[in-house]
Order: sequence, then C-alpha cells, then structure tokens
Amino acid sequence: MKFAKVWFVFLLIGLSLSAKPKVTIYAESYCPDCVEFEASALSKFVNNPSRHLLADLELIVFGNASETKNESGYTYKCQHGEKECRGNLVESCVQKVLESDLAEKRLVCVAQSMQRQWGDVESKVYNCLESIQEKTLVEDCVKNQSAEVMHDIASRTGDHRYVPWVILDGVHNDDIQHAFEDDMVGYLCKLNDLVGKVEGCPSRKYQSKCYNFEPSSETDLKFLN
Repeated sequence: MKFAKVWFVFLLIGLSLSAKPKVTIYAESYCPDCVEFEASALSKFVNNPSRHLLADLELIVFGNASETKNESGYTYKCQHGEKECRGNLVESCVQKVLESDLAEKRLVCVAQSMQRQWGDVESKVYNCLESIQEKTLVEDCVKNQSAEVMHDIASRTGDHRYVPWVILDGVHNDDIQHAFEDDMVGYLCKLNDLVGKVEGCPSRKYQSKCYNFEPSSETDLKFLN
C-alpha cells in the first residue's frame, strides 16, 4: 500500500514536470464571442482540478484594438469604442495585480455576468472582486499604471483575423480553434495523454442528451401491487 502511494506521488510529480503546452488567447472585453468562450470553455479549464497539468495559459485582453505612437506617448482605438479600451485596461489590471489563478477566475466571473446580462464591464469587474484589497489593487493599477498596462497588452498581441483567437504552442489553425471552442478541457486532456489518469480528465464521456426511444415489452419495468 505504501509503495502504491509513493508511486502515485512520483507519477504526479512527473506529470507536473513534463512539458505542458502553452495556450495564448487573444480577446477583448466587449466582444460577444469572447464573452461566450470565456464563460463556457475557458471557465471549465480555469475551474478544472488538474488545470496546471493541462496547459500554461496566457489571456491577453486587447483584441482588435490599435496602438498609435505620438509625442506624448501612445493612443488607443478599440473595436467597440472607448468603453472597450477602458474594459480592456481594467481586466488587464486584474491580471497584473492578482495571482494568475485568482485573476482568471475573476475574469470568468465577469464573462458569465456579461452573458447573463450585457452591461458595463468595469462595473462587473469590481462586482466580481471579492475583497477590499483586490478592489484597491485594481483601482490603483487603473489610475496609476494605465499607460504601462495598455502598451504591454498591445505589444503582446500578434497578428490575428478575429477574436477569440487561440494559439497552441505558437500555432493557430482552424482545427485548434474549433477544438478549443468545442471542448478545451477534453482536447487538452487528450493532448497530454491524461484521459482517465488525473482528476478532471475522465475516461468516460457521458451523452449530453437522453433520447426518447420506443420501449420494448422485454425491457418494460412492471410494478406489482
């Protein structure tokens, strides 16, 4: 029994030390498809008990915005207007000042709140923060580090045709994009050969629907008085 426990510990250590894929996602705060992706596929990944064995995640909230250099610094133009530039900034400040796992959960909370009722991203960010300290840190970042944060997310956003845009180990293609949108966790479980080996990567995939088939007399369940 002790040997089995020791072997299991070494197995987990080996899994955690093995090379994990790097996942980069370009998104923007007021993009409906980004909100849907973050509220569903990304949420399942962020809350998966084995997520740190599945991938290293980089979520960059800049999307289809543009950066222009001028004499005083940089100016920004965002696809959905000034409110989106502000939303991108606030969400990126969450990532800057909070520990990565916590920041991802807060941004998933924002996306799920937007999915339930479309509204002001900045307000929803502060509603999703769970302590005065978190709110203070984010507010300070927005007030005092906006130029640094916006330039950082702009410089880390590469070429893309739409958002959300998924990059796996430096590669983007339609197969990867569709796989992540359909079942991000399931795809990463298979990619890492972890199906049935760790919590969060079950070996059996249950049907999502229960179909109504015609019952046969042989299988009818009869109740006797």
